[in-house]
Amino acid sequence: MTPRILIVEDDPTLRMALVDTLEEASCQVFDACNGKEALIQLMHQDIDVIVSDVQMDVMDGNELLQIAREQYPTIPFVMMTAHASVERAVAAMQDGATDYL
Repeated sequence: MTPRILIVEDDPTLRMALVDTLEEASCQVFDACNGKEALIQLMHQDIDVIVSDVQMDVMDGNELLQIAREQYPTIPFVMMTAHASVERAVAAMQDGATDYL
């Protein structure tokens, strides 16, 4: 079975690099530029894992995580950020993130 991955990243260059890399690894990849777009994708696609940036406009990764845990509790949720702190990572894991990069 081909993994179906949702990439949520506001930086278009990084988002496309992640999409291209995962597609090269034979994954089916969907993408969104913020949490609101990700929720639309989740309503229309059967997703196996969500990989989301933390800091984004419109709806950030933390808010997306909270909604995803309520509406899609079985989908693994990986958060990624260039602005990490131990406190934020611990909070994300306590809120239900599967991993924090």
